[in-house]
Amino acid sequence: MACSNLPCNLCNRLLKSTSVEIKGVAPNQVLTITIPSTELENLENYCLVICQKLPIGSDELPAVVNDGGTILPLECKKGNYIHSEQLCTRRRYSVTYGNDPFHLMINNNVPLFEI
Repeated sequence: MACSNLPCNLCNRLLKSTSVEIKGVAPNQVLTITIPSTELENLENYCLVICQKLPIGSDELPAVVNDGGTILPLECKKGNYIHSEQLCTRRRYSVTYGNDPFHLMINNNVPLFEI
């Protein structure tokens, strides 16, 4: 579904982060973006906004979204994981939710780095 004519703050497909933190123990750390618990529909488009600053030391960590119960990896269109250095705060990312396996695919062009 495409964006409606509503302003973003009135849209029910807006996912605003409530916290951004590094979780886990090295070398298995991830950048966790927490959003309010919501029911996502398969293959539907949403807008993800990272409202908080990215923590210091989060460079090169894979990014995941936690919706209160499910951990959703962020992926690009090619299926590779998005890393924290590819993300910016206060930016709206168009994402598509998929449940086979669970993931959020970023539809925007994000800078790709050779990893």
